[in-house]
Amino acid sequence: MAGKLKFISFMNSGINELHLDLLKKRGIKVANIRGSNAITVAEQTMMLMLSLAKLTVLKHNMASNGQQVFPWWEDGTRAATVARSYARTSGRR
Repeated sequence: MAGKLKFISFMNSGINELHLDLLKKRGIKVANIRGSNAITVAEQTMMLMLSLAKLTVLKHNMASNGQQVFPWWEDGTRAATVARSYARTSGRR
């Protein structure tokens, strides 16, 4: 460990990996930045949920293999959100 080290800022949410007793003995302060990426994680979660609802991976794989993705209203390629809203507005359940 560096002889002049006075402070460690840890980017993880926990500090389990650090030897806190040793750091305290040497007078080294420790801080973590928990929650600093909370908005980013929430955005990523929303993006993945929308991707699942819209069958993005399935449609990408179909297009990559030269398969026709459309017509989008067929059961195999219809997105979950479209299917639900169509069922509600058309009276079909």
